[in-house]
Amino acid sequence: MNKISKRLFSIGLSVATCSMLVYPVLAEDTEQPVTTQVEEQATQKEYNLQITKYNGDGSPVTEYTTFTLPSNADEKEFYQYIPTHFIPDGYEMLRDPMVIPVYKIDENTWALCIQKKSTEENTEPSQTTYTFNLTIEYMYEYNKTESKTVTIQNYVPGTSVSQYIMDNCVPEGYKFDSCYCEHNGTNEEDRDSYVLYVYKGMMFQYQTYIDGKVDETIQIGYIDHEATDEEIKEKIATNVSTEYDIVSIEESTDGVWRVNVVPANKDNEKFTLIINKDGQETKSTITISKKDQKDYGSVYRYIKDNYLPDGYHVDY
Repeated sequence: MNKISKRLFSIGLSVATCSMLVYPVLAEDTEQPVTTQVEEQATQKEYNLQITKYNGDGSPVTEYTTFTLPSNADEKEFYQYIPTHFIPDGYEMLRDPMVIPVYKIDENTWALCIQKKSTEENTEPSQTTYTFNLTIEYMYEYNKTESKTVTIQNYVPGTSVSQYIMDNCVPEGYKFDSCYCEHNGTNEEDRDSYVLYVYKGMMFQYQTYIDGKVDETIQIGYIDHEATDEEIKEKIATNVSTEYDIVSIEESTDGVWRVNVVPANKDNEKFTLIINKDGQETKSTITISKKDQKDYGSVYRYIKDNYLPDGYHVDY
């Protein structure tokens, strides 16, 4: 089955290259096989750009423009393209430890924050070291966090710490989601503290259909890149409101999962089921009717009889 690999709001097709080997009909004067290659070019997409300029007195002026990039461009291309093409002479990226100078607002809009360069008469800011506490939150991974102390060498006061974290502190194999300053310290023992959110794996998208009527909002989630379709369905099910019962979860031809629901039956109850199998935890949402609870005598007996993997027993 196909895996969902496209990013949120990037609806265009990825660049795909296909090769086909053409052999002529055998004859006395046979020719060598001819290889032809066809490339499908990625479509271009127009994006909005919000530029906030901070003048010498610190007052901001906001301007708007547009730019074009391939529809399948990844975020790294945006971070490189925007500063290269939209910082005018006399300006530089905003040096504010609380602000990321280039960031994404929504699927069609990006933002750039810039400031006037220091005048030639001003002396260059002194370089020093800057130490802060960093907590890394691993999104979509059950109860996984990491805390450490980070020191920036040759730090120039006023430069963006958030930008440094994004460029240097994202663990290998993970992607940057967001970063913010959680606490401003006042002395060496009480350092500034930042929180970095990262995620790993692939993104999936889904829409909810209530009694056949679509909710236009496309929801997103992330899951390990090796996850099966059944694991994706289980992940989606955990996000469905308890006000609804799931009828089915199906993958559409455009890669967006369709979640068919109906108003919840008051005779049903939803439970979060966590199974620890060989040290690996899986989490899912299950529905048990009050009748089944009565027939089995307890929720525990129902789960044991219907969800215990073959060959395993409950570890008391």
